[in-house]
Amino acid sequence: MGESLNITKIIEFNGVPGIGKTTIALNLFNELQVRNIQVCYFSEYYSSLKKNKYLLLKAILKIRIIQIQFLLNSFYVMRYKNIFKQTRRIMSAFKHFLLMNYCYETQKYHCIIMDQGLIQSWISYFHSSKIQETNSFKELFKKVANHYAEYYIVNTHLEKDIIVERLCNREFGTSRLDKLHEQEKLKVVEVQIINFELIRNAISSDKAKYIDTSKTINFNVKEIIEFVVNQHQGKIDENEWNYKKYI
Repeated sequence: MGESLNITKIIEFNGVPGIGKTTIALNLFNELQVRNIQVCYFSEYYSSLKKNKYLLLKAILKIRIIQIQFLLNSFYVMRYKNIFKQTRRIMSAFKHFLLMNYCYETQKYHCIIMDQGLIQSWISYFHSSKIQETNSFKELFKKVANHYAEYYIVNTHLEKDIIVERLCNREFGTSRLDKLHEQEKLKVVEVQIINFELIRNAISSDKAKYIDTSKTINFNVKEIIEFVVNQHQGKIDENEWNYKKYI
């Protein structure tokens, strides 16, 4: 049992830009709302509150050891890179994690959906550089999984050529990949696919689920819901998070 007894479930999506994380996360959010589940789509929550200094102060006051460990880990894994260039990105990820924890500890939600979480932050640090070691990620995630007992990982998968095609066809977004030409995008995507697999293998968890985003959105949403529910068969009273609404 983790150190927190909060029953809130965290569902974190990860995958290269253009793979469909946000689309599936939003559809999962909408589906849970229809089923009367108290759910938070964290990207919207974060966007509305990240400049709220009062709330940031409250989030800092609720800081836990796991957030400090995340911050230290981030600086450690980037020790061989230009740390001054990376500091802004690391601090942004740290603020993201702080507000996620604040959202979690309010206990207002049964589920928090994240299309930009810890794994995505780690990958973004490296961008087009291959990760050389994964032990620090592995050790940190063990602590994360222990603290947030209901932390689910959704690993998105899609063929790289389709990913690049999607990136080239979509509107200019916030990803650094959007600024690159097609061949440059392909090179970065190839490195990031390798990095995602390295991290996913290092933090192997029974609460991790691979989904193929070439399938329909409804199919992906259904398999994620079934996966979370199946994790609890015989373990948690269905009244604890009204699982009947998932059937």
